[in-house]
Amino acid sequence: MGLLARVVEKLFNLDPIRCTECDHLRLLIEQERVERARMLNAILNTKEDNPNENQVPPSAFKPLKERYTPWSVIKAELETKDRIKALSEQKAYEERILSQKLKETDPNRAAEIAKLEKELEVEDASEERKAI
Repeated sequence: MGLLARVVEKLFNLDPIRCTECDHLRLLIEQERVERARMLNAILNTKEDNPNENQVPPSAFKPLKERYTPWSVIKAELETKDRIKALSEQKAYEERILSQKLKETDPNRAAEIAKLEKELEVEDASEERKAI
C-alpha cells in the first residue's frame, strides 16, 4: 500500500484495506521463513553433534605426483639403477672367479668339498653358492 493510503487511514481512523492476495502471500512468506529456520537449525545441530563425522583422516591423502617428470630426473634414476645392477653383477663375477681360483689352486680342497657334498647328499652346492 502506498504512503498516502496509510496517512488517510490514520487521519480518519479507518480500518486498513486488506487484500486477500496480499494476505495469502504474507502467509506463504511466513511459512518459508519458518521452514528455512527449521532447516538451518537441523544443519547446525548435526554439525555440532558430530563435528568429525564427514572429515577425512590425513592419512588417507596421498601426495600428488608431478604430471611431467623432467628428462634429467628420469636419466639420473636410470643411471643409478644401472650402476647398482652393474655393481651386483661385478660382485657376482668376482665371487665366481675367486671360487674357480680356489678350486684350481687347491685341488685337495675341491676334493674335500666334493666328498662333503656326497656325504650330505647335495647334488651341486657350487651352483647354490653362485646363486647366493
